[in-house]
Amino acid sequence: MVGVVVAAVLAACLVVPALGQVLSLERTWLAAAMIGAPLIVVLTATGYRHYGLGRALLIAVIISALTLVVTWVVSVFVVASALSGSTTSLVMGAVLYGIPAVAVVVLGLLSLKLVSGRSAAGTSFEHVDAG
Repeated sequence: MVGVVVAAVLAACLVVPALGQVLSLERTWLAAAMIGAPLIVVLTATGYRHYGLGRALLIAVIISALTLVVTWVVSVFVVASALSGSTTSLVMGAVLYGIPAVAVVVLGLLSLKLVSGRSAAGTSFEHVDAG
């Protein structure tokens, strides 16, 4: 849970630096790397104990990819509305910061519900004498 919140805050903080790269189609991959790589690292590191390395990495990649797609669509919409002279810049700014964070939180909590953690077979303490 802590990793999901940290990744959500990180995603919201990285939107503006990455937005400058989204404006040109040739550098969209750089914007994806600027947001996606730190998200994958944080989600994998914090999900390792619950899921194991392989499953944590897979879940982190899926959450990051879906968050990137949603963020890209919203950022293109925000830029297009700004270029058209829309006066809703404060609302669009809040949406631009909020959508990646909400996407990471929703997808992270959904993965905690849908994907089971690693088995507790190797963590049994029945062999320890209680007395």
